[in-house]
Amino acid sequence: MTAEPLRALQDGFSEASRTCPGELIEQAFSVGGIAVRTQLLGTDLAHLLSRSLAQDDGTAQQPALTLQLWDEQATGVAPGSLPAQDDGIVKLGAAGEKLGFSEDGRFLFFSTPHFDIRLDRVEQQAVGWVRSHQRLMPWHRTRPLQTLFVPWLGDRRRIVVHAAMVALRGRGIVLAGPPRSGKSTTIAACAAAGMQVLGDETIAIEIRDNRVWGHCLHGAVKLRAQGLHRHPVPQGETEMLGAPWQEEAVVAFLDSAFPGQVVASAEIVALGFPHLVSEPATNASAMPPGQALRSLTGSVLSVEPGRVGSMFDAAADIALRVATYSVAIGASADRIAQGLTELLTE
Repeated sequence: MTAEPLRALQDGFSEASRTCPGELIEQAFSVGGIAVRTQLLGTDLAHLLSRSLAQDDGTAQQPALTLQLWDEQATGVAPGSLPAQDDGIVKLGAAGEKLGFSEDGRFLFFSTPHFDIRLDRVEQQAVGWVRSHQRLMPWHRTRPLQTLFVPWLGDRRRIVVHAAMVALRGRGIVLAGPPRSGKSTTIAACAAAGMQVLGDETIAIEIRDNRVWGHCLHGAVKLRAQGLHRHPVPQGETEMLGAPWQEEAVVAFLDSAFPGQVVASAEIVALGFPHLVSEPATNASAMPPGQALRSLTGSVLSVEPGRVGSMFDAAADIALRVATYSVAIGASADRIAQGLTELLTE
């Protein structure tokens, strides 16, 4: 893989800009605590990102990534001929999803039959084409560019974990665990109770100034459709998902459903490992750091060869710096926020 595919996409973006200058929307987001400046051609594509990514409030750390994307359906501009990517692939996903790296690690590509995005990790620039925002899989509509962001954040000494995070006055707890351990239920209940939330699926963690910080990637929460009655989610703020989540709905607009509750960053003062219980109350009990480390490393997301070891080392450092708990998520949604508020105020 070389720079030629990226330059071809840059040419396509320039052509789309000339063809439809009125479609250009510029926005600024905070992704993993780092400013990302976007230039998006297509109002629906821009809306898709803005409803999920945290807005940059000016506190995100530099350096900033510049991301340029255009929607072929909105602009009428198709990409030029791009070389097939059969080398450097380290991940193959559903529906033809590919992720790969150049031999020197500088360039990254992320593609499916319906989009192609290239990242130059030296110039801090990403550019890509989307066939149509309507053709994207549910995963890409609700958590856009997550696979691309994981290695990019790793470059900036942040590890990304499969976890949720809630906070109270800037002090938060990360809840790391497998699917159906109560993370999404907790986020919805805490947001409804007025607590700060940073997402239910992925959290970026860094150690800075001898403190541990958590950062939002996506402000969306995925809930089971049959359990929505347990959560005071405003009507119109959920959308049904297709395969493989037929029985689930996603709150794709947390910031509009619970205005002011989504925050870009907060200090991590505790790590929690949730599990669902039949008792109504939510409570926590101390967990030994060694046991917590084993659970945390199982939640670390790393898609780049050669980086897993450093990610696990970072996880070990984090587990030794903050209090660690086993968190029993009770059956009463109304009491979840109470249990975590008591923990965070200890």
